[in-house]
Amino acid sequence: MEHKDFESPSFVKFREFHIELNHYIKLSIAAIDNLLESKADPQFEDKVNKLVRAAKEKWYGLRILNPVGELYNLRVQLTKTGVMWVYSAFDVFLNHVNSVCSQKEAEEFDESIVDTGIESMRLKTLYEKYSWSMDSISYLEIVYDYYSLARHSIVHNMGKASQELIKIAESKEFGYAMEYWPTVNPAGKLSPPPIIDEAGYMTLNPHHAITYSDVCYRISKDINHHLLTHLGVSHFVKRTVKNRILDTTSLEGIRCKDVYRYIRHYAKIDWKLDGIEDASLRTMLEELGIRRKVISKYKTLIANDRR
Repeated sequence: MEHKDFESPSFVKFREFHIELNHYIKLSIAAIDNLLESKADPQFEDKVNKLVRAAKEKWYGLRILNPVGELYNLRVQLTKTGVMWVYSAFDVFLNHVNSVCSQKEAEEFDESIVDTGIESMRLKTLYEKYSWSMDSISYLEIVYDYYSLARHSIVHNMGKASQELIKIAESKEFGYAMEYWPTVNPAGKLSPPPIIDEAGYMTLNPHHAITYSDVCYRISKDINHHLLTHLGVSHFVKRTVKNRILDTTSLEGIRCKDVYRYIRHYAKIDWKLDGIEDASLRTMLEELGIRRKVISKYKTLIANDRR
């Protein structure tokens, strides 16, 4: 695939979120479990309350009487906030992608396409709108629906699974997806989904938030590649030229006698676009109607840089 390392601004932000969420969940759980290792200590309650008071925060409150129970409950609450955070971050990602693509087509952003019922329908609407193939993410759809509906159950129903969620959990398609999920480790298996008890409530574990984020991250990678095809390399070259030549008063970083080499260097820095030939850059700038303007401005910047 040409420009296989390309990264759009939308994707970069979601990738950074995905990493941040992983760290948030793993470090938080590690800290909780580290505390729980001392739960048999007769002074455990006093030690936990002392740690709370010693925190450099302006808070006052009642004594925590059952810190062991509170810490185990905190593991669940962290998972819930993680799942909710994933949903919100991916919602922002989808909105941003649609906004960028809509601007290209000179139409207003239609917010309704990311506000439908079953979550995968939002993806289908987005993909259909821009004639993108969903083949490479088809295996993700039912798992994406499952965790998105789990989020809705957390937010709107105190963690009690909806009928739609239970239906997916009991389906053969979901079971197949769980069994044959392509993990990073070929010999591994996807972590089991939340257990739904007889009363319909989910038992959440920290890895569930990370699994949900991973599903969304895989989708974001696919959308990222579609964005490049949809917008075209020239869209991102133009942004590099605008930011680093046309709208600036001085050059940053390397200095090149050749403006095309300069653009090529920063197109790789900005978007990880590589292998753009001079002839292609010349044609892009010509078609954008800015080639002479860019060359002239670059010469001026080089001259000013020598003074």
